[in-house]
Amino acid sequence: MADTSMTRSCNRPQHALLLTGTLLLAAASPSQAACSDPAGPNVDWFECDLADSDLQGKDLSGANLGMANLNNSNLNQAILTGATATGTRFNGATLQGAILDNADLRWAELERADLSSASLLQTNLAQAKLRRAQFPGADLNGSNLAQADLRGTNFKQSILQNANLSAANLSAANLFQADLSHTNLGNSNLQDTNLIQTNIRQSNLAWANLNGANLSSSDLSDSNLAHSTLNQTVIKWANFSRSNLSDSQFSQSTLTATSMINSNLSRADLSNTILRWVDFSGADLSHADLSDVDLAAEHAIKKTSFNGAILQQARFDRSNLSGADLRNADLTGASMLQATLDNADLSEATWHDGSVCSQPSMGQCITEQKSLDVVIELQQDEQIIDLIQ
Repeated sequence: MADTSMTRSCNRPQHALLLTGTLLLAAASPSQAACSDPAGPNVDWFECDLADSDLQGKDLSGANLGMANLNNSNLNQAILTGATATGTRFNGATLQGAILDNADLRWAELERADLSSASLLQTNLAQAKLRRAQFPGADLNGSNLAQADLRGTNFKQSILQNANLSAANLSAANLFQADLSHTNLGNSNLQDTNLIQTNIRQSNLAWANLNGANLSSSDLSDSNLAHSTLNQTVIKWANFSRSNLSDSQFSQSTLTATSMINSNLSRADLSNTILRWVDFSGADLSHADLSDVDLAAEHAIKKTSFNGAILQQARFDRSNLSGADLRNADLTGASMLQATLDNADLSEATWHDGSVCSQPSMGQCITEQKSLDVVIELQQDEQIIDLIQ
């Protein structure tokens, strides 16, 4: 009769070895098991390869999609509220109408992705790669897009209120009729960007690069554009009223029917610009460079106005100021070398030598002393005529 106790004793190591191997196998491939899990809230698809997946309308709220591959996937109308997608690849994916509110997409790749009409409220897209992505009609209110690559991205009619786009690259992007009010665009690159009819009110664009951008019919009132560059820019019917444009650059730009009322343009560079019917009324242009400016555009109603503007120490050398409205302007210390003032209205303006121009003063500053000299000269002429007669 066999010793059963010895048999059981001998089998124990084998059972233990089998159990240990099973546990090690399970521990060795947790990601494989997670990747096979069905779509649902809080699913863990970390580092999973899910390229070309059909996830339309799926609820992935709170899901962990970090470092996953979802290139060319269909996520239309999917719910990704609060999802983690750091470093996730969505290149070429469609997310039309998807909800990504409060999601974390830092360092994510969404190049050529379609997020038309998607909701991205308070979404974190810092340093994400979004080249040529589509966001028309999308709502990105309060989102973080700091340092994101948005070159050639389409934000037509999208909402970007209160968003953080500091140091973002938006060159050649389309922001037609987008709402960027109360947005931080400091140090951003907006070169050659379409900003036609864009709302950028009360926003920060300090040190922003807007060279070559089209700002026609855009509203930048009450905004901070200090140290920004707008060289070779098209600006028609735009509103910069009450904005801070100190130390900004507009060289070789064309400004037409634009409002600069009560703006701060101190030390701004407007040299070699074309100014057509621009309103600088009440603006501060002290120490600004307006040399070689052409604003000659006489009109029955419209003209470029510096009415009540501060032009102390400003440079107008070689500029054509024909027909300009300079009434009540302060030109103390301004340089007017070879400037053309044909039909310019200088009534009650303070001339560069500190004297006050009388009313009317058309084409030149007529001071009280000059008026008195003219009267004396006329009287002397009359006396001479009387003696001759």
